[in-house]
Amino acid sequence: MAMLSQVELPVSKQNTVVVGGNLIVNGSAGSGAATTVLRHQLSPVSSIEFMATAGLRSVIGGQMFSVRTPSHNLFHILLILVYITNCNFVKIVYFSQISPHSTATSGLAVSLRDGSINLSNAWTRQLSDNTVGNIQLVLGDESSISVDGKRRMKNVLQLEK
Repeated sequence: MAMLSQVELPVSKQNTVVVGGNLIVNGSAGSGAATTVLRHQLSPVSSIEFMATAGLRSVIGGQMFSVRTPSHNLFHILLILVYITNCNFVKIVYFSQISPHSTATSGLAVSLRDGSINLSNAWTRQLSDNTVGNIQLVLGDESSISVDGKRRMKNVLQLEK
């Protein structure tokens, strides 16, 4: 069984901090980690993420997402992740915009400690102006399926005169 929780904190128009954690229980053994992600929007179709995880499977990594020229962007993704990730873990991620309201992400993670391989696929769909649905599938040592939705509320402050 696995549980994941995260909170997105917009810092500015282009920067977002995501703070989260996960807990995984498999029989009588378990593990957990806390994760912090800094996401910077480079352009309307391109962003970069820097990630740090503390826990039993600590890792420092980065991802670059862009949808203009997939073959060129895949090179950037590989370059960033291989050089930023620590020596215990290598992760390759490919991002694609399926439609104006849908995106897909595929990933391959290889542990340099035990050689285990995890494959991941995630799909995101904008359901309305302020609602997004996510489906994530992970196959490997720690297989999981998760479905969630996020609704962003606009804060409206009305001042009385």
